[in-house]
Parts: sequence; structure tokens; C-alpha cells
Amino acid sequence: MTTPRKVYLARAGARGEDEEFALENHLAIIGFRDVPTLAAAKDYDDVFKIVEQAMPAAKPRAIGNRAGQVWAFSLAMKPGDIVVMPRKLTSQIALGIVSGPYQFRKVRDEFRHTREVKWMRPDVARTGWWRLF
Repeated sequence: MTTPRKVYLARAGARGEDEEFALENHLAIIGFRDVPTLAAAKDYDDVFKIVEQAMPAAKPRAIGNRAGQVWAFSLAMKPGDIVVMPRKLTSQIALGIVSGPYQFRKVRDEFRHTREVKWMRPDVARTGWWRLF
């Protein structure tokens, strides 16, 4: 029996500012610019500690929320899982398959949380997309 694929959401910026870069460079890129690299994290507790240090004035619930999102992207997401990227610039969604590990890499002029993705369909209508499956 094969392990079922999970589906993850990766936004490309509040105004779609990372959409084209993500598609052209085969990446899923998430925000959380205030959170440093998670490369050394082994589990959720490690991620929580890193986020807690990055957000010293935040309430525990806010830290937990952020930690959960970056944990899912950095540790829970596995190659073969599906990524959905809502596109703000075209009102479509991009569908891809995770193809690489978490990396904290330079994107333009700053370091970002990324995953390599094979974008299968960058131009799916927001309505009726589930019929593809």
C-alpha cells in the first residue's frame, strides 16, 4: 500500500509578488521572513523554539500558529505531496508536486523558506479544479 499524498497550501505573497519567481524557478516560497532557517529542526518542538526566539513579544497562541505553519512546510511536507499556490495576478491556482527538501535559500536579495516543486499545472481555474483528480 502506498502512502497517500497530502495537500499543502503555499501562498506567493499577499499581492502575488513571488508568483512568477516561484513558477520560473520551480519553487514553493513562503513568507515568515522573521523566522530564521529551520534546517536544524528535527520536530515541532524544535520549530516552536526557533519561532519563539524570533518572536519574543508574541503571545503563545501566535507562536504556536506560526510554528505550526512553518513546521508543516519544512518538516511535514514530503516529496510527492501536492502543493496548491493561489495566484493573485491571474485569479488561477498552480498545482505542483513537491520534488525536493526544505531549504533556506537566497531568493532575490533575501533568504527565504523554500521547497522545490514540479509545477504540473500553473494555470488552473479556481472553479472546478477538483475534477482534475
